[in-house]
Amino acid sequence: MSVIDIRKIAGKAKKAIKKSALCEAKAKEELNAFKERRRKGYQLKKNERDKANQELGGVKFRVVAGVKVVNILDWVMENLSDDSDKAIFNWCQLHKAYFYSRTKDLFDLYRAVVEAQECGRSVVMVEEV
Repeated sequence: MSVIDIRKIAGKAKKAIKKSALCEAKAKEELNAFKERRRKGYQLKKNERDKANQELGGVKFRVVAGVKVVNILDWVMENLSDDSDKAIFNWCQLHKAYFYSRTKDLFDLYRAVVEAQECGRSVVMVEEV
């Protein structure tokens, strides 16, 4: 082996070591980012559980895309003494809620949320017939 060959090999080895260090640093960054996303994901799930216990006018609701979604069955369970259509619509007016009712084959929760947002409402009462 000549001196030139050893210098070439040494130069290639240095480049490989440098590239390896960069790859290792990048892998560590990606791992840390993954751990952070996972931790935040856990926090979001925990926050969603807390939101599940929230109530609006004595009725449980959940938040979907920033809109409070009240299931009509939850409303009826809280208002057994007066579950008439008039009482339901009075509650919707009082809480400025959008009422969304569709048959089972046409029911779409996300469509209900979008329609409520289009009407400028932050609450939607849903009924699946």
